[in-house]
Amino acid sequence: MSTVKSYLAAHPSRSTPEADTSCPHCDLEPETFEHPILTCPSKQGAQGRLRPNVTDVGHEAHLWSGTALLKR
Repeated sequence: MSTVKSYLAAHPSRSTPEADTSCPHCDLEPETFEHPILTCPSKQGAQGRLRPNVTDVGHEAHLWSGTALLKR
């Protein structure tokens, strides 16, 4: 992300700044860092299995409080 390169649609490269930012899986929201982890309906199965108690991925989120949560 810090190198301005990402696989996420909402983070287009410098060469294609006007690219479509919609999530290619659900087409409901821009595909940001948070979208596939928290809200994408096409990822609900994995979301429930891999992060059942995660509701935020921001810098202050509980997720970053320890390595056990990060490893899951």
